[in-house]
Amino acid sequence: MKTRFSQDASFKDLLKRNKEEILRAAMNGLEEDRNFKLILSLLKAMSDKYEDNGFKYIVISEHDLHNLTNDADSAIEQLFTNQLFTQNRHIVIDSAFKIKEVNNDQHYNNNEVRRMFTEMSKDGFVIFMLSPEGIINYFVNGRDGGESIFFESSTLHSFISKKPISELKNVLEEYRKRLTLRDTYSKFFVEKSHLKSLKVDIDSGLSDEQFITAYKHLLRNTPEDCFREDLRLFLKEKLNIFFVSKEGMLESLKRLDIVMLDEDGQGLYFIEVKWVGTSIHPSGKNIGTSFDAKPRIVPDAFIQSTAYIKELLAENIDVKLGYLAVFDARKEDLPDTGDGMSVDLIPEEHRSAYYRHIKLDDFRVKNVHPN
Repeated sequence: MKTRFSQDASFKDLLKRNKEEILRAAMNGLEEDRNFKLILSLLKAMSDKYEDNGFKYIVISEHDLHNLTNDADSAIEQLFTNQLFTQNRHIVIDSAFKIKEVNNDQHYNNNEVRRMFTEMSKDGFVIFMLSPEGIINYFVNGRDGGESIFFESSTLHSFISKKPISELKNVLEEYRKRLTLRDTYSKFFVEKSHLKSLKVDIDSGLSDEQFITAYKHLLRNTPEDCFREDLRLFLKEKLNIFFVSKEGMLESLKRLDIVMLDEDGQGLYFIEVKWVGTSIHPSGKNIGTSFDAKPRIVPDAFIQSTAYIKELLAENIDVKLGYLAVFDARKEDLPDTGDGMSVDLIPEEHRSAYYRHIKLDDFRVKNVHPN
């Protein structure tokens, strides 16, 4: 009896479940080739046997891959013990695993390496990438396969050196030190050339030098955006956690400045960023907004942050901690902006959330040497 597969619901479900695998096999038949599977297996065995702390990129033409030697087992052993292979990152081989060409170029951009080998694989070459962890990726017919997300050493080492969320406090102390560097703090303040033109705009009787000394603490317009982005980029570089972008946030999270998820992708941490000091007017031709510690920080910022925590908990979001980071650019050296705060200043219905909230010591920013 003939079977009408087009009317077979079970068969249709099977096709749907395996759609990607079927398409991949149809488009990239080379991956189903016996020799491709053989060389993949041999490379895995050799990388387990001969450890290497660097990346290797082995290139072979599709023609040579189809005509692979019958003595592949011993040939690949000779390849891995060849000094040219040991000393170089890029190795081009023929069908007998003989080295045709080598170079030791180092790569520093993960995406660029991926693009380079993807393009090369469109021109009749197959590239096998061996990572230090023994994971093998490959590039065939303009696409890549395998389990590694790293294609060069610098990105891998950067990931390995990143710290878990439990190290957030120490990472923030690193950031505090970074704020004392001229290249960092100068990004937040109005430049000297702009201060000179501002002196004319507000008709100040001070000399250029006197005016710069008096107003070097003047922040750029929208300083909160500058501080938030600088801190976010630093944390992203140092922490091995997931940062939620504004575009990817739920509506309930969009009011938060910096949102982070722990290593398991479950626990949520946020940082609310505030500033005190004086910024330039949006027109750039006058003194703009000034904020002091009270009431902006005590109690307003505390009330705002604890309200956020309470709302997130009510929405069944696994919020762990909320941090308040205040950038202090005031002209004078004054006490911490959190001084005088107590739970009594929080609305009673939000006080239970107060204990999930941490006010970080102020991040002092001084324009010691104006640019």
